[in-house]
Amino acid sequence: MDEFYDKEGAANKLEAEGRERRCLAADTSTATLQHLADPELEASIITESGACRKTWKLCVPCEEDDALDEVVFGVQGVLTNVNLVPIAVGKMEPKQAIRLAQRVEISGLGTPTFEEALGKLESAHDRIVQHFCGQDLGKLERQNSKFGCALSCSNRLFTMRADHPTEQGTEFEAGVDPLGSLEKLTTKDLFHGPDNVVKYFRRATDPKS
Repeated sequence: MDEFYDKEGAANKLEAEGRERRCLAADTSTATLQHLADPELEASIITESGACRKTWKLCVPCEEDDALDEVVFGVQGVLTNVNLVPIAVGKMEPKQAIRLAQRVEISGLGTPTFEEALGKLESAHDRIVQHFCGQDLGKLERQNSKFGCALSCSNRLFTMRADHPTEQGTEFEAGVDPLGSLEKLTTKDLFHGPDNVVKYFRRATDPKS
């Protein structure tokens, strides 16, 4: 962002879209952060055991009898800070490489809807932490800046083999590791796995519409 960025116009647009999405969710009975933060909501954290690992999912009841829907969070805001691909690194030790991550900071530009959603997200996160009492799940990274409160999100580029001894590694995409420097950091103790993959999408308009 620079001095020519229309922050007020962007904030008004973001607030309008946020309210529209919240109304749409209410009309379709979709579970929102507002609902998940409610301590009386019947939310379940279920465990699935696969060939390589156990995974946990936050689910809520759906309209079908005895059925559960997995909750997937979506955040709409403005990117105020990024550290994304391509990534080129020099020589480093595995204990340093495990800290490499792709990061974004998403701000609501001080809009009430974003501020409220972030508070509800913190409440939902606290419920999950309480469920896994005694385990380190990491903290929700809430930032305060000149653009208002923001959510800092990151995803590591590597996984420790000790954490997932039987999981298969995944090749780095060309756009992520153009020089092959990340691939050279892969060892028997450190690998790039499915959880380390970040998907990028391009928004486009259908020319026929």
